[in-house]
Amino acid sequence: MDEYFKKSSESVLDKNTGSVTDMAWNYMLYAALESNRHAMLTPELQKILFDDSIKIDVVMALPFFTSEAGAWVAHKKNASYVHFMSVQVLMPWTALATGSPVNPSYMQAGFLPYSQNMNFKERLVNTISTYVMILGRNFYVIPKLEESIKSIFPQENIPDLLSLCDDVAMTINMGSPFTGDGLRPVMPNVIRGGLMTCRPGEGKPLKGDLKEWVEGAEHGVILMSFGTVVKPGMMPEHRRKLFISVLSKLKQRVIWKWDEEMSDVPPNVKLSSWVPQSELLAHPNVKLFITHGGAGSVQETICNKKPVVGIPIQSDQFNNLAEAERHKIGRVIPWSEVTQENLLEAITDVLDDNSYVDNARELQELILDSPLHPLDNTVWWLEYLLRHPKNTKMRSPAKDLYWFQYYLLDVYGFVLFVIYLVLKIIKTILCFLFGLCYKSKKIKTQ
Repeated sequence: MDEYFKKSSESVLDKNTGSVTDMAWNYMLYAALESNRHAMLTPELQKILFDDSIKIDVVMALPFFTSEAGAWVAHKKNASYVHFMSVQVLMPWTALATGSPVNPSYMQAGFLPYSQNMNFKERLVNTISTYVMILGRNFYVIPKLEESIKSIFPQENIPDLLSLCDDVAMTINMGSPFTGDGLRPVMPNVIRGGLMTCRPGEGKPLKGDLKEWVEGAEHGVILMSFGTVVKPGMMPEHRRKLFISVLSKLKQRVIWKWDEEMSDVPPNVKLSSWVPQSELLAHPNVKLFITHGGAGSVQETICNKKPVVGIPIQSDQFNNLAEAERHKIGRVIPWSEVTQENLLEAITDVLDDNSYVDNARELQELILDSPLHPLDNTVWWLEYLLRHPKNTKMRSPAKDLYWFQYYLLDVYGFVLFVIYLVLKIIKTILCFLFGLCYKSKKIKTQ
């Protein structure tokens, strides 16, 4: 499994052109399948699955890349099944599972850096991408996962996994009306939990050497992290030297999340294999976040009202950072286009222009200005599921329709047939009348 993740990291860091097609999809798929297999075979999960005395009320699972195994776990334990997506958009298949509409004309596919206001080319690409993702998941990924589950539990009668995946009681994502595809209609059982982890002023304070490093920085601190999915140590050497060269020219101190030894670290740079990211971003002396734009990172930077310089690498990062740029809370440079000149210019611009901070503050206040904090709202709805298992009363009538009924193709067909029939009758009547008139005129002429 580690080998798959290693190959995935090497692929996206070395051959990245800024497109979602750069992602090592097959490596990721097989790593995910192996991860699921490992989890299914652990004694702890085996006990939960086959001990009837253990009651499970709700199973939450990421409905993406084989984590849909949670649908079978929910079925096995007769529990409510909940989709949880840590991204700002509602993925097409999660929307369809709740009966919410999917319209690619203004709803982003999730991995594309588009807004909800797309031109013709973007709508074309977005439409194709949306249905390719749906078909790829339904007819390639899910069958492979079902085959894997059957091989792990040959004694079990596994129902059609795709049907189980669509039998959801609720969907939760990290969106809001002000981010992602927030301005779209959804069913009541779609819960938007954007900034649910955001509790300004309640975070843990920094301690020890890290606190001294941050608070002793005369010109402030920059945090630089490319997340956990892609290992920074797999970065090509020329790219590492590029970052080192740029960081060494800054008057600010820099904390760089890096997982290997480095001999040429500039004096203003501190390396760490792990950083308390949320606590750092909450500190007033941290002035900028250089990030890959993962969903969690974008949520934390909005929560702490910090501007960003975004360098997207894969998957939803393109959309997350495009959204940040649209809200004017930072600058974005595709991984393949980063140079010493444009990176230094972007960092300097964001640090010197206070409007980026002001925009981040405004966005945070918009999202949190609601009757309930997003976390409290999400918890309330999960507790609602405990009181109303399976949430069947919120099941959309749209889920009982065939696709041609949902899109009214049968109605349109009937209307067109009636119009054709009426026109045919009118034509017949006119032909009959004109035929009589023509015959009458011909007789008079003779």
